[in-house]
Amino acid sequence: MPNLTSLSGNLALFVLTLTISIRPLVQVFPKIFFLKKLLAKRRLIGNTSAIFFIIHFLTLLPYIPFTADPRDRVFYGLLAAPLMLILFLTGNDLAIRILKRRWKTLHLLIHPLFLLVLTHKGFPASLILFSFVYGLRLIAFLKK
Repeated sequence: MPNLTSLSGNLALFVLTLTISIRPLVQVFPKIFFLKKLLAKRRLIGNTSAIFFIIHFLTLLPYIPFTADPRDRVFYGLLAAPLMLILFLTGNDLAIRILKRRWKTLHLLIHPLFLLVLTHKGFPASLILFSFVYGLRLIAFLKK
């Protein structure tokens, strides 16, 4: 059985992947009602990913080798942390009212966040998830 750190990290990645994939899934499969329900809850799903990230981070905090070495996967997790927190703290109705149109622009940070998280996760899982998400996004774009 995986420990809490790896479980929460893997769940954070899975839910983040789901969050970034929901809209293109709806575009590719518009008749699947369940996907439309998920689309309506995308912010909540994204915030769930952030909660799993916070658990992952807090269980590792005493052991994190704070590093500035880009050859170390921890480096990319540390770069992803502030992006995840920004998205988490602005993933609510109040932030949408305050930020207005800038909210959508700010939440485009999910893409660099996703790339940093994939780099933190390492290969081959990151290559598979990258191919799935951005392949799906390409299919949705071409289907328009």
